[in-house]
Amino acid sequence: MHRAQHLTAQAVEFIEEVASADLADAVGDLCTQHLLAKVNAVYSTLGGTNSQALAEAVEALARDCATLPEWVDRDFEKEYASEDDYSWAFGPAVAEACAAAAAAIAGLAEPGLIDDAPELALTALEAFALDLDCLTPYIYAGLCRSGKLQLHSAEGRRAADARDRRVARSLQAVASWMLAALGRNVGYDNLTALVLWDLAGCDPLWALVLARGTLSLPHRSGRAKALDAPEEIELLHQTVALAVLGLHTATVAFAREELEEGAGGDEIAIATRSAQLAKHRATLAAEVVSCHLLPPLVRAADQFGLQLQLAHFLASVLQAELIEERPAWAQSPGLQGELEAALDAARGAAASLAEVLGEIWASFAQAQVQPGPSLRSFLHSAADIAFASDVALATAGGEMWESVLQLFDSSIQTLRSSACDEQASWAALVAAAANALILPGESAAANLEAALGGLGASSEEVARLLRSWPRPVRLEAKQRWMQFLEPCAPPAPPLQPAPARASAGSSASALQTGGLRQMLQDAPRELRCALDGRLMMDPVRAPIGFLYERSVLAEHLARSGGLCPLTGKVLTLESCPRDAETRRKVQRWIREHKASTAPSRRRAKLSKPAAQVQEATAPNYSTFFGE
Repeated sequence: MHRAQHLTAQAVEFIEEVASADLADAVGDLCTQHLLAKVNAVYSTLGGTNSQALAEAVEALARDCATLPEWVDRDFEKEYASEDDYSWAFGPAVAEACAAAAAAIAGLAEPGLIDDAPELALTALEAFALDLDCLTPYIYAGLCRSGKLQLHSAEGRRAADARDRRVARSLQAVASWMLAALGRNVGYDNLTALVLWDLAGCDPLWALVLARGTLSLPHRSGRAKALDAPEEIELLHQTVALAVLGLHTATVAFAREELEEGAGGDEIAIATRSAQLAKHRATLAAEVVSCHLLPPLVRAADQFGLQLQLAHFLASVLQAELIEERPAWAQSPGLQGELEAALDAARGAAASLAEVLGEIWASFAQAQVQPGPSLRSFLHSAADIAFASDVALATAGGEMWESVLQLFDSSIQTLRSSACDEQASWAALVAAAANALILPGESAAANLEAALGGLGASSEEVARLLRSWPRPVRLEAKQRWMQFLEPCAPPAPPLQPAPARASAGSSASALQTGGLRQMLQDAPRELRCALDGRLMMDPVRAPIGFLYERSVLAEHLARSGGLCPLTGKVLTLESCPRDAETRRKVQRWIREHKASTAPSRRRAKLSKPAAQVQEATAPNYSTFFGE
């Protein structure tokens, strides 16, 4: 293949096209001419044989694309012709240039371009990952805030005009080409949770935003190859989904400490380690909600048969064992403040995630899980998720409730057809039923009652395992099932009422700090949305003077029937014009904030042999039953 036919060359050609067309209307003539000079520098190296010169020229061009926001209010003071005629602060031209830059970086890993020095492609990717830091809040806003709005309602989709959709598509391409570049350089088999975590700078929100963009990217845009999905898009989706589903492991949770000099891991108390792991998982749970990752993650699980891994991931980050009980590690003296903060974070994040879990049950009902340890693990996870969902399952009705019942029916059929002893799996299924408030004597429990009644003497072992169930379970519901399994047993003593659970989003301040989350929350008050308290990227001003993130306000109006969140009076999005001056203040604050924090940002080398990292993918449930 001639160099001019490579992805890198096509991406650079697209950057030239964007710069020559409408980029000047966003960043000014000076910046545009500077960018075109970098384009010409790449062209000159494409015609030669110097791999290092080519890689350095592409890296320099990508850096300029990633830092385009820094030029907007320095050299370009022209206002947009219409306040409603832009989105994502700078319009789609900047977003498309960034997407093409990411594609150019990914193209360096293609055969026939820099074959004599393949390590240069990884070096360019590492540099681009750091250069992209200035864009992280914009990408979060474009992919997660606006993306959630568009998925939420027809009104939200109407609020997203054609330019918004171009921006969203471009930002999805940025994330996809970033992770495709990573997969091509380290090998998709080695693109593990730890490698994704490393690329994101140990920032949970940024890691999930990258995954959100990648898993949401359609296959083709019809405009340019740089905005299309990579050719290996299905492999990329599967690999990224698996990487996300491994982010809850202790290996990932403590990877940050490996980047710090002199970290004495052996000297850290077990209680502190447990609290850190709980907070890490709570942060993941909160950010899954924040960036609206669950829908594309569920789609990937359905497509690639990853329901078992999805269930284990969700059960791990929900941490059902912490919702109503205090674990042993939380009793350690002298660490009460730190431990209480971890518990508060876990409980508040679990409540937030539990509110959006309705769609997972249809996915679980479709799972093809083999009998034995895999099914037992799956049912353990389902039981924990049902427990964390509180009473929502019992009162939901409709399609979600039908999916829950379908999951139980398919599990019963699998267990009945198994030639092995499955008493432990039957016990897990009964515990899941108890946590979903499917109780004996009710129509929803008829199939399970019939199946348990046909076990004969094996039901005694099921009762024994259920009696000593090691995971969280609704005790009153468990007693009902114990009475069904052991009708001659004496009645159990009355139960104490369960403690009140945390509300959704409570104790958000106890989550892990740093990275993108801290930037969004620590901005000056006048730059944060009056609704969600996060840094505004597309601010609008209501008639009474309050500032909101446009997509957040639009979502609220869609939910409330068009009522102002503060006054309760009728409010329309059209009556809230975008505030260009506040937007410029946000841009300046981001640049200053990044400049002050950049020296402390460190990453391990991406060339680290990720394949040597052993990550747990499922718990060893056999130890629960002494097997």
